[in-house]
Amino acid sequence: MKVGYVQTSPIFSEVTQNFEQVESLLGNTKADLIILPELFATGYT
Repeated sequence: MKVGYVQTSPIFSEVTQNFEQVESLLGNTKADLIILPELFATGYT
């Protein structure tokens, strides 16, 4: 099993932009499991 993780700098209250950022970072990732920050979508840090 391949596990990957994403570290981002989310923007507060910009849900669409935060999802797009993660989507672009994932690209052609071949991980079976991807770990994301708990509140990345809302940008709350």
